[in-house]
Amino acid sequence: MKKMILLYIFLFPAAVFSSGKELIDLAELHYQNKEYYNSITEAMRYQYLYPQGVLFPRSMVIMGKSYFRGGNKGKALEVLLECFNSYTNQSEGETALFYSGLIRLESGSYQFAARNFYEYLFVYEK
Repeated sequence: MKKMILLYIFLFPAAVFSSGKELIDLAELHYQNKEYYNSITEAMRYQYLYPQGVLFPRSMVIMGKSYFRGGNKGKALEVLLECFNSYTNQSEGETALFYSGLIRLESGSYQFAARNFYEYLFVYEK
């Protein structure tokens, strides 16, 4: 019986995850448990199944944070800046720009971090 259930999940994932919110929740749970590879995988699964989904920007933020915590700063910045450029007018775009500044600050790239934070202040007027 277990094999049939697993087979059903892998063959028909959209039937199991109807809205995709479950995938995002699972990605966030993996992130909180410091399982960054699994978090990235679930965010990618959401992006593959719901390319026009409402939670797509959120999946990008989760993915960027997971890449960073997993040790891949370059990929983290790439994903977060893509999120900012694509979703500037949404809260996820704001979050992505802020996190990219934090990543650059933690990486020791102070000039780029300052540039990110100035852009953040300019775009979001805070």
